[in-house]
Amino acid sequence: METCPGNRRRLSRRRITLAIVVDVTLFLIGTPFERGFLCDDPTLSLPFRPETVSTSVLIIAGSCVSILVVLLVELLNAADRKCRHPCKSTKRLGLCIRGFSIFLVGFELQQLVVEFVKTQLGLLRPNFFDVCRPQFNQSLCPGYISEYTCTGSEHGPDEIRDSRLSFPSGHASFSMYIAIYFSFLLVGDKLLTAGDDSDILEEDK
Repeated sequence: METCPGNRRRLSRRRITLAIVVDVTLFLIGTPFERGFLCDDPTLSLPFRPETVSTSVLIIAGSCVSILVVLLVELLNAADRKCRHPCKSTKRLGLCIRGFSIFLVGFELQQLVVEFVKTQLGLLRPNFFDVCRPQFNQSLCPGYISEYTCTGSEHGPDEIRDSRLSFPSGHASFSMYIAIYFSFLLVGDKLLTAGDDSDILEEDK
């Protein structure tokens, strides 16, 4: 049974909305696994420093630059083929626009997976001691500390929570997602371009 275009659009919106709701809920109420540490671990003793590139800036910059580049390329392709095959050019532009809905859904799924893995692993960041300022039984040193309380007053609950979410990297995963997505997009674009060129050659004959 064939699905109407309107139904497909509504289904796509529902999927995007569901992904956003699940992602935000997991981020807000998800409690990272409270992993212990060695009290003299030098890999957790680095000072706290603000992010050089924040996650929001990375997402906005990566998405905007990617969208502008792809749209520019497609517009130039459409202008180049307008005289020879206007219908195909319009179709290609439509496929490009629909492709970004896949990009958004994939982005949400990628964020969902990353946040879920981070929460389950609870790996400590290198600045954990500086942010958390853990209070524990000093008589257990040197040894593994599994029971402690964060007393860091200079940092808020969000920063303390974030100090337990070291891996996987959100910056690296988002950058890799963009690279993989546009690699597949370029491969599909080449296949589509080859198909258009063969159609034009057949019509010229």
